[in-house]
Amino acid sequence: MKIENRKKLGDVLKEYKEKNTDNKYKPVAVGRYGIRKREDIYSKELAKDYSKNKLIYKNTLTVGMGSKQIDIGILTEDEIYAVSPAYHTFRINNIDANYLRYCLDARNADMSERFMIASARQGKSVDFKKMLEYEIPVYSESDTQTILYNLSKIENIILNLDSQLEKMELLVKSRFIEMFGDPVSNPKGWDKYPIKDCLIRIENGKSFVCSNQEREGDSPAILKLSAATYGEYLPEENKALLDDDLFNSEVEVREGDLLFTRKNTPDLVGMAAYVYKTPPKLMMPDLIFRLVPNERINPIFLWQLINCREFRPIIRRAASGSAQSMSNISKERLGKIQIICPPISEQERLLPLMKQIDKSEYVYEKYILPSIIKREDKQLLEKYVENFKYCYAGLCLSNGMTEIVCEDFDIVLKARLSEYGVFFYERYVDDMLIMFNNYISENRIKNIIRETIIEVFGSCPVRLSSSPGKFSYISRRNLVQSQNFNFLGYEFFILKTVNGRGVEIIDFEYGIAEKKRTKYSNMIERAFINYKLTGNDEVFRQQLKIFSSRVVIARQILGSNFDWLTKGVIANYNELQNVCDYLNVDTKTFLSDLFYQLLRKYDIKRPYFLPKRTSNEESIYNLYSNMKRNRSLLFEESIGVPQEVVLEWIHKIDPFYSAYGKDYYRIVVEYLEMIKIN
Repeated sequence: MKIENRKKLGDVLKEYKEKNTDNKYKPVAVGRYGIRKREDIYSKELAKDYSKNKLIYKNTLTVGMGSKQIDIGILTEDEIYAVSPAYHTFRINNIDANYLRYCLDARNADMSERFMIASARQGKSVDFKKMLEYEIPVYSESDTQTILYNLSKIENIILNLDSQLEKMELLVKSRFIEMFGDPVSNPKGWDKYPIKDCLIRIENGKSFVCSNQEREGDSPAILKLSAATYGEYLPEENKALLDDDLFNSEVEVREGDLLFTRKNTPDLVGMAAYVYKTPPKLMMPDLIFRLVPNERINPIFLWQLINCREFRPIIRRAASGSAQSMSNISKERLGKIQIICPPISEQERLLPLMKQIDKSEYVYEKYILPSIIKREDKQLLEKYVENFKYCYAGLCLSNGMTEIVCEDFDIVLKARLSEYGVFFYERYVDDMLIMFNNYISENRIKNIIRETIIEVFGSCPVRLSSSPGKFSYISRRNLVQSQNFNFLGYEFFILKTVNGRGVEIIDFEYGIAEKKRTKYSNMIERAFINYKLTGNDEVFRQQLKIFSSRVVIARQILGSNFDWLTKGVIANYNELQNVCDYLNVDTKTFLSDLFYQLLRKYDIKRPYFLPKRTSNEESIYNLYSNMKRNRSLLFEESIGVPQEVVLEWIHKIDPFYSAYGKDYYRIVVEYLEMIKIN
């Protein structure tokens, strides 16, 4: 792409100052994430009168000064909002608003350095005269559209990753309750102790005289309360010391610290944040404690316990202060709070999941986030291409990118098919299942899909496979009472009912195909026979765990090309998790039923790890539970089960096993052979 020319911002922006005189329009805030509704940020209104706020419209630019950078927001939707009178508002002319948004985001660091006036009051701290002289590149119309297309896909990927991280954090919270039970009612009967009995000590922070500005470089600074307020350590939330000589190493934050906010609003008091990593010379303020655990408790377990929704009322009750004021928790009151304390080995079961979140955040911060805000134009796109070549087929990001690209395809195809009575439509990456309550011919379906592919993907090499085994068609005319077909290793049964108006309705249920059921029944039975002969509880436990999971193994074959293998009874469950409620009863309980049948068949005493016969759908040995919860064991060195965990499992079976000279894949293969999974 070639830059055609450059334009000054003053050539495409014209300031206006229209007020929200009748107080009609909702207020929005402008920050590092662009324009956001105030109710999405603040729990209560800060004012009732917004009549002095400025109006913003579609294709308008809003500029102000944040604590760290120029705050820039461009409204691209057909709405009218109001912003604080401290902001400057501009109409955008003779340039695409979305292109300008990406362009200014990419150059924000440079513009902030040039045009922010540190000594001025907020709202008057941007040198707009100089800023409007700032030049941006301009491309041809076709090149601009190409840039916008690629950047919008990148933006969607980032949003998708944000969503994945949020889901991961929610998973941790739900997994905590699953693993340890409600920490207040303590249904699992764990030992309970006062927090003071689980700590070596509670350390105070200190009060310092500091500026209102974030520090520069690694100069000494004091953390703001917001660095730990929301359960996540945010080192960028700091204030520079006025005098570097005031630095106190005794209260410096260190990796592995557990920080506790002793004072805050009633809702937020007593939140904890674990420090995975931290820059140097950041110190704790007097509003934050450092909790130093003893050998009885793991700091990551304590971190999740303190922030657990079910436990938060206990923390708040320990605080003093009225509902209208700041609440405070003293060392004495904190120390008396009773907490559950499972054996340390149980607590550490939480660590692999937390490591996974840390890895995801690392990838996001290192490769995704910096690219969109720091790199420019063609360089930005080229760097993304460079990064994405390592996202080889099979990884979750690869599938995530496919979902983003195919979103328009789904919308268009479903719209085209709507008149034919579609009652079920799902696409699983490149596999699709579509069901109709009306008749539509095979050729018509194929033509509609092909037309949609051309419309959405253009010249991209996407095609519909019509080869046997890849495309199946069952006409309504050929349906019998229980017509069935196979899809992704499952057998779908067509059900015909008649509604109250006498109209025939087509529905379905599905279960494991008979061939697949027989295959895995035989495999599992061999494990029971082996256990009957050897009595090896540990091998048997791990076998049943693997049989009950979707096992995914990555094998590098050439360069960055990977071969992906799936093993386990529910190898395809993730594609079908959205329709789990359609599972027939026999399939839902297939695993647990088979296990107990085989116990009786071979007169085997129920092993300690296999729970008593129950209808509990949350059991790991329940097929429905595993499918619904999207559980899997991923054997891939960088994002899956860590090597040290695989070795831990192996050494429980063979304490003398040596991994010397073996790569990760070889260790995994030998482990699966050891428990007779092949």
